[in-house]
Amino acid sequence: MIAKSKPALVTSYQITPAPGRFAPSLSIAVLADLHCNSPFMTLAHVASLVQQTNRLAPDLILLLGDYAGHVMFGRELDPIAVAGELSKCAAPLGTHAVFGNHDWFSDADAKRHAKPTKWHRAFEDAGIATYSNGAIALQTNPTVILAGLESQRAHHLPGRKVLGLDDWPGLAHSLNPDNFTMLMAHEPDIFPDLPDWVDLTVSGHTHG
Repeated sequence: MIAKSKPALVTSYQITPAPGRFAPSLSIAVLADLHCNSPFMTLAHVASLVQQTNRLAPDLILLLGDYAGHVMFGRELDPIAVAGELSKCAAPLGTHAVFGNHDWFSDADAKRHAKPTKWHRAFEDAGIATYSNGAIALQTNPTVILAGLESQRAHHLPGRKVLGLDDWPGLAHSLNPDNFTMLMAHEPDIFPDLPDWVDLTVSGHTHG
């Protein structure tokens, strides 16, 4: 269900719905934790990944957060340039994204719990559909619900504590358990607490 071919750097998985759960046959491309920075993940690298993803001809593309650099000896790339390249991802059912903890850390205003800037604004301006405890019904038959949970580690607090902006109870309240449901969650920590009717969860953060 992940990819139709196996070029370099692509790992493929075949996902089968649980008994009694029905979903259309979909090819999904997933990209996570690019940590865009020079010289390790340059804009040319990002452009190459986008081209490679498009060549897979997936039905759906999911971007799972941590686009911000934050790599030792690396210099973070311009969010506007990165978002511009990622906006070139092309799939019939669209490209959909969530933000990760490093994207929040990188946004100066977000650290003050104010309106997020930089990466958030760049994605918005680039027209990339981004979800913060929200969901959308994909144009499939039967209907597939794609939900996006906000980062569970969005803010650093004193004493090495973190504050998540995730709201699973609120998000779950807006969903219909009868629908096939996919959840994007940058950090996989939420997975053990999800109900069985969340059919597929995709996460980044752990770097494999």
